[in-house]
Amino acid sequence: MNRLFFLMLLILCISCSKEEISEYATGNEQTGIVGKWKLVYYRSLDSWGKVETRDRTSFQQIISFDSLGNTTNPRFPCIGKYELAENPDSQKSKTVTLTVFFDCKTTESNVEKVEEKLAVDFKNNNRLVLNGGCYGMCEFEYWRLKE
Repeated sequence: MNRLFFLMLLILCISCSKEEISEYATGNEQTGIVGKWKLVYYRSLDSWGKVETRDRTSFQQIISFDSLGNTTNPRFPCIGKYELAENPDSQKSKTVTLTVFFDCKTTESNVEKVEEKLAVDFKNNNRLVLNGGCYGMCEFEYWRLKE
């Protein structure tokens, strides 16, 4: 009787276990910057010059880029424009610059024109690292979301 009970309990536990489903993309199906990206880590230098990494997944900050050059960012109440450009000065390594431009003066916002130039690094097809936009060293790591 005890064996039957434990066998039934084992079957119940196995059948009820759920596989955790990730919201992040995997594999190489998507390439480039087009898609939705979630901020996962923020890195900066502390007062001693040591790199400090902070988890930012709970912030739910999602940015997006479409194939027409439009971008969204929760920091701005309007749709912006973006442009990716390869740096011609870099001979040895490929350096890419992302320029984003938001002009929200037509919306009910105090934000008028904002233009940022950020260095871009793709860790792989699903990790986007943006450098810049602050004083000193800072790095924003975004992970691609599944479509």
